[in-house]
Amino acid sequence: MSSSQNKALVSAQRLPGKPYLDRADVVIIGNGIAGLTAAVETRRLAPDKRIVIITDQIHPTINTPALKQFAIAKLSREQLLAYPAGTERKEGIHLISTRVEEIHANSKYVKTTGNRGFSYDKLLIATGSSPMGLPENIPGRDFDGVLTLHRLQDYLDLRRRLPEVSEAVVVGGGVHAVETVMGLLYWGIRVHWLIRGNTFMSNVFDQDASEMVLYGVRRAGALVHMKTEVVGVIGRVGVIAGVITNQQEMIPCQLLLTCTGTQANTKLAKWCTLPMRHHEKGIMVNDQLCTNIPNIFAAGDVAALKNPQTGKYEPRAQWYAAVSQ
Repeated sequence: MSSSQNKALVSAQRLPGKPYLDRADVVIIGNGIAGLTAAVETRRLAPDKRIVIITDQIHPTINTPALKQFAIAKLSREQLLAYPAGTERKEGIHLISTRVEEIHANSKYVKTTGNRGFSYDKLLIATGSSPMGLPENIPGRDFDGVLTLHRLQDYLDLRRRLPEVSEAVVVGGGVHAVETVMGLLYWGIRVHWLIRGNTFMSNVFDQDASEMVLYGVRRAGALVHMKTEVVGVIGRVGVIAGVITNQQEMIPCQLLLTCTGTQANTKLAKWCTLPMRHHEKGIMVNDQLCTNIPNIFAAGDVAALKNPQTGKYEPRAQWYAAVSQ
């Protein structure tokens, strides 16, 4: 590690009307795979730059697609690491555990909790996404045993509960849902899979391809309910006992898992002193991942790139897309 990397942060200073500011050349918000990969690549291309990652995540960067394998005990927690332990220290990347509250684009600094902050030359927003979960108007959505699978903590919670579960309901019509269904079947759990549409992944598969997938899942033992949604959760002393569907059916279960997609974390676009182009699907960027504000970039699940076929800005919420960005 070079001496310049050891001095990656310039001492905090207080300027009138501003928080206490540390200094870095590159500030990255978020330590998911997009954020950490960007930091590692920046270090490779610019050995003397001062690089800071700011995150409120309490664990190192993990391989999130592998969480399904972790759920069925085929991987340990250590095997989930996306990079070898200690990568940040080895590369001279400073990891700061705090939350960014505002982006002051005119003055080129971010404000964090505790009235502190970091000035930057380049800023990357890699805040990822959050799970959609059950709609807020669903009665009983907060009962114990109702889980939304997205982060490591969700899967740790799932692993702890599995020995006590004999019957589960999975909600969602995508890859995440079918992987979850197959994982529960692996543990010998009776699984009801609720799909809102009349086919599986209609934007990808035609009717025949959908039937082939569903046939395989049914053959593995799952009970597939098409055109079915949860309209209520039944509980007993605060713990889930079953779900009510729009088909007027009550399905008993000890576990309800929602795998209904994600939504980009675009709050920082709203908390920027200059108008940053964004919509509900992400922060709009060009092919170089530049936002409309100079020196501010976005990558990973939070970035929305223009689809050349439709002309619409869409996220590429996939692991390998985040790595390549």
